[in-house]
Amino acid sequence: MKQYGKIIAKLRKERNMTQAELGAKLNVTYQAVSKWENDQSQPDFATMIEMAKLFNVPLNVFVDGDESSVPAADAAGAAGSPAEAPPAARPAAPAF
Repeated sequence: MKQYGKIIAKLRKERNMTQAELGAKLNVTYQAVSKWENDQSQPDFATMIEMAKLFNVPLNVFVDGDESSVPAADAAGAAGSPAEAPPAARPAAPAF
C-alpha cells in the first residue's frame, strides 16, 4: 500500500483545513480522512480525483504516491480553491 497519509495531511494543513472540513468536501467522514493520513486505509480512485481537483495538484501525486510532485501552496491553493485557468481562446467563426 502506498503511503498517501503524509501527502494528504500536508496538502490539508497547508490549506488550514481540518479533517472534518476535508471530509465534508469529499463526502466522507473525518474518521476516513484520519485513516488515510495514518495509512490505515486509502481513498478510492474517484476520491483521489476529487482531492487532486480540490488541492489543485496533479493526479499522479495520489496515484504514484509521489510527494515530490506536490507543489508548494500558493495564495489560491492556500484558500482551498483551485486557481482559475485563463479562458481558452475561441477560434474565430468562419465568414460565409
